[in-house]
Formats: sequence, C-alpha cells, structure tokens
Amino acid sequence: MLLRRLVRRRVKDSTGAVPKPKSFPMRKAVDDIVKDTFGRKVRELRLSLSMSQADLADRTETRQALISEIERGEANPTLDSILRIATALGVEVVELFDSRQ
Repeated sequence: MLLRRLVRRRVKDSTGAVPKPKSFPMRKAVDDIVKDTFGRKVRELRLSLSMSQADLADRTETRQALISEIERGEANPTLDSILRIATALGVEVVELFDSRQ
C-alpha cells in the first residue's frame, strides 16, 4: 500500500498519450535574468580590456556572432564557451554571473 502511494500516476489525455509537463513562466524569467547578467558582465569586461567582439571570438575560438548574442542575452552558451570566455577575459567563471557592480 505504501508503494502505491509512492508511485506517481500518469494521467493520459483523450488520445491515450501522457501529456508533457507544462513550463513555468517564472523559470523563463529566471533564465532571462541569468543570461542578461552574464551578457552584461561579458560586455563590461571585454570593453574594460579594450577588446572587440572579434578579438574575444578569436581568443575563445568561437564565432563573433555568438559573442554578440551572448552580450544581448539571446544565446544559451555551453559550459565550454563560458569557460573559454572567462579565461580570455582573465576572470573566474563565477565573476561572469555576479550581478553586483
């Protein structure tokens, strides 16, 4: 009986398929805040080093368009890209996500 309580029932729709979980609007907002913070910090550090987007792209072996998308908060960069960017900017990864000025 306890096992039955622990097993989660899957409710099927009229076609017999299990519906996908709904996304949460708050999750989207948090994702946007993180991407915006990361992008602003990358731009701020890049400019403080008098580096162009093309220079940063060359140092990170990525596309200049990706750097532009990151700075606008539109990209979802891989961990590898984040590590390369931090290294090229001479900072720890955590500094790229720090929203404090």
